[in-house]
Amino acid sequence: MASRARPQGAARRPHRSGAEIRTRVRHGASLAAGQSWKRLLSGDSAGWRTAFFYQYNYEPQFPYTPNVRAIRTNRWKYIHYPHGDGGPDRYAAELYDLGNDPLETQNLISIAAHAQRLGELRDELHRLMQRHHALPDKPPLDEGIREVLPKY
Repeated sequence: MASRARPQGAARRPHRSGAEIRTRVRHGASLAAGQSWKRLLSGDSAGWRTAFFYQYNYEPQFPYTPNVRAIRTNRWKYIHYPHGDGGPDRYAAELYDLGNDPLETQNLISIAAHAQRLGELRDELHRLMQRHHALPDKPPLDEGIREVLPKY
């Protein structure tokens, strides 16, 4: 069995238990990106993110999941499925009003009354992808579902 010894002089990362993490959060210590959670936990959300983006790239060994690009806010979710060839998406995009439809049963993507919201979400998705160095977006080619699953 290979030795898992730490190289001499290497820094040791401290282990944290759930109790330690709860204590750090309760006392306002930072656990993420230099921000204290104390303000957020006391109800002050000023300056915190209002949306996050999600991306997943097609993998041949999991052919039932296409390329996905999505944005989620407290109330809205927009999802689209780039094919990877630079052309139009091949699957219908999705738009959900989570405030009124938390189970995502009514896709509002083609409802004209939501066109402005859709544009805002697309713009915010692009901004977040740019901020997190996810542009230019070059997803792999979505090869789709085959009759026989690949052997991996």
